[in-house]
Amino acid sequence: MFLANLNDTQKDAFMTLAYKLIAVDGVLDEGELAMMAQYKLEMNLPSDYDETQGNLETAIVAFTAEPDAIKKQIMFELVGLACAGDDYENEEYTLIEQVRTAFDLRADFPGKCEVYISELKKLYEKIGTLVGE
Repeated sequence: MFLANLNDTQKDAFMTLAYKLIAVDGVLDEGELAMMAQYKLEMNLPSDYDETQGNLETAIVAFTAEPDAIKKQIMFELVGLACAGDDYENEEYTLIEQVRTAFDLRADFPGKCEVYISELKKLYEKIGTLVGE
């Protein structure tokens, strides 16, 4: 949703953060992998782009000097990715918290993201029902 305008360094950093998030629990489920493919499309990255090679700390640092609006957009996308899997695991919460702290965002921001993401999912379900009738 917010990724198309990132520069190349930010795109690499985001993909690293996203991959580290989905891999942290040791399970790469279909919902998470589908989101990763969608991110590549949104950012005009090749489908064979290798997001597995980046360093977590380097990726976090790529955003720390950015305005809060960009950090919030990245955080929203990461929380959305965590919610895309079958479960939002403790390891994912821990990684989200690590990024949130490094970005110096309010402690309640990820929770607010979860609420909006839940509402967004419900809206998409309603739209799917509407157009599927």
